[in-house]
Amino acid sequence: MMRICLLYCFLVLSSLQLFAQQDAQYTGYMFNTQVYNPAYTGSRGVPSVLAYYRQQWLNINTAPQSLALSFQSPIKDKNMALGFHVESDWIGVHNRLSAFASYAYIINTNKGNIALGLQAGLLNTASNFSKVETLDGYDPIYDSDVDKLSPNFGAGIYYYSDLFYIGASVPHLLNQDISVADAKQSRHYFFTTGFLLSPSKNFRIKPSVLVKVVPNEAPVSVDATVNFIIHNALWLGVSHRWKESVSFLAQYQINKNLRLGYAYDYPLSKLYNWWGTHDFFIGYEWGFSNDRVLTPRYF
Repeated sequence: MMRICLLYCFLVLSSLQLFAQQDAQYTGYMFNTQVYNPAYTGSRGVPSVLAYYRQQWLNINTAPQSLALSFQSPIKDKNMALGFHVESDWIGVHNRLSAFASYAYIINTNKGNIALGLQAGLLNTASNFSKVETLDGYDPIYDSDVDKLSPNFGAGIYYYSDLFYIGASVPHLLNQDISVADAKQSRHYFFTTGFLLSPSKNFRIKPSVLVKVVPNEAPVSVDATVNFIIHNALWLGVSHRWKESVSFLAQYQINKNLRLGYAYDYPLSKLYNWWGTHDFFIGYEWGFSNDRVLTPRYF
C-alpha cells in the first residue's frame, strides 16, 4: 500500500506541469470533435448536446478525470451555427475548468461543406495545495492555494461531405501563464481526417485519424481508429494511440434522438496493472420528424 501511495505522489508531482500544459484527450475523439475544433459546430445539422466522461487509471484514487459538455445548433435559414462547451479536468488537488462559446460559418459547395470556426472563452486553473497532507508537517511549498483565470481564443477549419471529412484547429491560440508549477497553457494543433466505406447497405467502415501537436512541449500524439457500423445503429471500433494504448469503442443509436457510447483504453505501459481508462458518453439530438434516422450522421 505504501509503495502505491508513493508512486501516486510521484505521478501527481511529475505530471503537474504536463497536466497544466496539455489539453484533455478523448478516445472517442470522433464523437467529441467540437471540444477541439470550433468549425465542427453545426455540422450535425440539428441541435445536438453531448456529455462525455473519462476516468483514467481506474484503480488509483484521485487519478486524472475529465468531463465535457457540449451543445451546438445550426441557425435556421442561415449558413451559420452557434455552440458552447464546458470542460473540467482534475488530478489530485489540481483542477482545470474551461468554458468556450463557438461560432461557425458554413460554405456549401457541390461536393461538400467548408466550415470556418472561431471560439472564445475562459480557463480557470486551480491547485488546492492546502489539502495536501505532508509527512513532515508544515511545508511552505503547500502553504497556499493557486487559482488563475485566463481568457483565450481558438480557430478551426472543417470540410465534410457524406463520405469524407478533414479538419485542422488550434483551440487555444494564446500561450497563457497559468501560474501552476511555472507552466503555461501551450498552443495545441489538431489535425483530423476520416472517410466512409460502404461494402453493403447495412455495413459500413469508417477509418479516422487524429494528430495532436504541441511544439517543444510534448511528443506528437497520433490516434488511428477504425469503426464498423452495423445497420446504422451499432458502432464497434478499435483504436491505437501511438506507443501509448490500444482501445476498443462502441456506440449504439437507441432511437432517432438518443445515442450511448463507451471506450476502453488498455495502456501499453507499466500502468497496465491498473486496468486502463474508461470513457462514457451520451448524446441527444432534436429535429427528427419520425422514429427513424433518415440520414445517419457518420462524421
